[in-house]
Amino acid sequence: MEKALLVSNLLLWIVILLQLALFVVFAKLVVQFLNGFRAKGSSKVESVTLQAGDKAPMFWEKDQYGVMQSLEKNDNKYTLLLFISETCGICEMILRQLPQVDFAEKNMRLFIVSTTSLGPKEDLVKNYPFLKAGDLFQAYRVNALPTGVLISPDWRIVSMSEIPEINKLYQLLGNVVNQAS
Repeated sequence: MEKALLVSNLLLWIVILLQLALFVVFAKLVVQFLNGFRAKGSSKVESVTLQAGDKAPMFWEKDQYGVMQSLEKNDNKYTLLLFISETCGICEMILRQLPQVDFAEKNMRLFIVSTTSLGPKEDLVKNYPFLKAGDLFQAYRVNALPTGVLISPDWRIVSMSEIPEINKLYQLLGNVVNQAS
């Protein structure tokens, strides 16, 4: 009888500790969610976006070839994250025009980021690292597509903007030239 009581007490403490751990995890998730918003005025709430100068969220993701890609391994180059979707017509137009951009000449590397596979459009990204990573959309707080995030070699956001046409991409890439000089 005494042994059964000891075992039940031990199991009860284990359950209590597990519940406490779950509570802490959920509290952290709620805080992270709420930090994504800020009050503006007396009744407006807007989503917080990353600004120029902010530290870029780090990532380690496998590309379409199984190679581990990381923001940290930038070889002192600028990084452009291009957030796209399979169903976005503008995204496809920009992908078709990417070969015209010489990223090596601009001392830059490019990552194409999507939440899902691009299906038949994956041929358009075969020359660039393609990351299927929905969590990057959350980490970089991407709300519209296509969006470009330009990151400096010291992992600071230089610029973040929607790219409705290829000229906007060239404008974003112009920030690299301005930053380097």
